[in-house]
This record gives sequence, structure tokens and C-alpha cells, in this order.
Amino acid sequence: LWGAIRLFLSAAIMFVTAPKLVPREQRRMDREFLLKALVFGVVGISFSQLFFLIGLQHTTTTNSAIMNSVTPLLTLLVGVLVGAERFTRVRGVSFLLAVMGILSIRDLSEVHLSSSTVLGDLATLANCLMLAIFFTLSRDFLRKNSTYWATAWMLLFGALVLSLASLPDLRFPELSTLDARFYAIVTGK
Repeated sequence: LWGAIRLFLSAAIMFVTAPKLVPREQRRMDREFLLKALVFGVVGISFSQLFFLIGLQHTTTTNSAIMNSVTPLLTLLVGVLVGAERFTRVRGVSFLLAVMGILSIRDLSEVHLSSSTVLGDLATLANCLMLAIFFTLSRDFLRKNSTYWATAWMLLFGALVLSLASLPDLRFPELSTLDARFYAIVTGK
């Protein structure tokens, strides 16, 4: 829920400041723009955030940090699969150097792959995949439109979906535990 609130606040700030920062002709609101903003907001913000939070709940921070380092590789792989990128030797070597750097600053003895972390590990990898899909597929959309304006809409759509996903986590107090004065105010009795 707090993630959705943070996203709503960010979107609100961006929408309030957009008239000063984004020329009117760049503030699209047509069907095609809104549909793409919705899809990218759901994939790049809602789903990645949900998987990230589930991952943190069910795995170790070390597992999460190391698994999140595969996001650039997954982004490259998604890009190659959809024809948006070419896999080159330079990109491969660069990626390997980056991974080696990450692994060299992490204590690998702290990595714990077990049945107790598998849900969190898979959710973390799903987060990385959602980000990779978002980075790859939204690139043209963000180039064609005001990045600021598009981000505001993606944050808003992401917040809406994330808040819907958070509803089962809301805990309402039992009426029997409420103070009588509070009950009287709420019910008018």
C-alpha cells in the first residue's frame, strides 16, 4: 500500500508541475498514448514493484542484490529476442565485467539458495524480467513522447494497479474492538 501511495504522490507532483515543464503540444492524452502508458505502467511499475516486494519478503537481501544484477543481461536478451538490440562481443564482455564487479563486492558465502527462499528468488527474477521488458519495449514510446509526461501517466496507472493488488493486505479492525465513542461517531448512533 505504501508503494502505491508513493507512486500516487509522485504522479500528482509530476502532473502539477508538468504545465511548467512540458509544452502543451507534448502533453498527449489520446487513446494510443494512454493505452501504451497503461501497459508500460503496469509492466514497468506495478508488476516489477509487486515482484520486488514479494521477493524481499521471501528471500535474503544478498540473494536479492545478486539476482537484481541480472537485469542488464535480461534487458539485453529481451532486446535481442524482439530485434531491438544486437548482441555484440563488446556488450557481452561489458556485461561480464559488470557482473564480476558486483560479485567481487558481495560476500557469496551469504547467498542462500534453498526451498525457503525459492519463492523470493523467483519473484526477484520476475522483477528483473519485468524491468527488462519495460526498458526494451518502452524505449520508442519514451523517445516519441515527453518522458516527463509519459512517466507521470505510467506512475498513475502503476499506482492504481498496485493499490488494487494491495487491497487484500489491508486489515480492518473488528467492530467489537472499537471504542464505543468511535463507533458512535462512525455510525451516528
